Amino acid sequence: MSTPTPPSPPWTSLGKAALPLLADVQDSHARRAMIRLELAFALAEDRVGLALEPVVSAQRGLPVAYHEAEPFFKDRSGAVVTNAHIRRVIASESLSEALACAALRAAWQALANDLSLRLSLFVDGAHLTSRTWRAAFEGLVATAPDPRFRLILEVADTQYHACAAEVVDLHRQGITLCLRDTGTALKTLSQPRPRSCDILRMDPILCNRMAGKPDPERLFQAKVSLAKQFDMLVVAPGLDRTQDALAATHLGADCLAGYLYSEPDLDRVPAQIG
Repeated sequence: MSTPTPPSPPWTSLGKAALPLLADVQDSHARRAMIRLELAFALAEDRVGLALEPVVSAQRGLPVAYHEAEPFFKDRSGAVVTNAHIRRVIASESLSEALACAALRAAWQALANDLSLRLSLFVDGAHLTSRTWRAAFEGLVATAPDPRFRLILEVADTQYHACAAEVVDLHRQGITLCLRDTGTALKTLSQPRPRSCDILRMDPILCNRMAGKPDPERLFQAKVSLAKQFDMLVVAPGLDRTQDALAATHLGADCLAGYLYSEPDLDRVPAQIG
């Protein structure tokens, strides 16, 4: 039996000024629809920004190696809608693609403005192969200054082989590539080697609360060992306890990230982009 489609909220046909604020919408279906609508407004009005989370070196006194960047936007009331909320409600491929292009432009502008900055940005494999995203990337490359050598693009391990040709091409153009582990990195790394990937970003679920647990620690070490065979930098994200950070460092992680070091910074990169 198919799941019935929820009715459209009664306010979807109203003008923007008559729409309720996101905070005032309580129904779950209506709230998801409202977030999508607010995102569409934010994209049209260049109100998408980047939240930055530092990735620190595990071995060198914890200096920042680079920042992971995730898109966010502010609704009409000024409230922040994070990427975690956005991911849960985006149903439109065109809306998702538009957000990916906006995030890429924001990252590019941030790198051009701050020569000390290095950013990592997750890109869905489907966007890497899309003409729209590629056109946005190529348009940025044609501009000056060109900060591509300080940009890291992350692709999920489950999507790598579907977009391997695009990943190889981006790597040839000077982009650093990061393989994002979603639980199957061992399988991905055991297949024909992802030669264009420079970094392995571990599954944060594995890294969090793994200290003193033999099975998670062995799995972590196995992934580290395989990554090191391919000269890949290993990042342990999702850390909020000192003991997990110490365990990750002892097991071979090169870099660490998580709330233990900083909450995402929404002020480092301006929310306005052009």
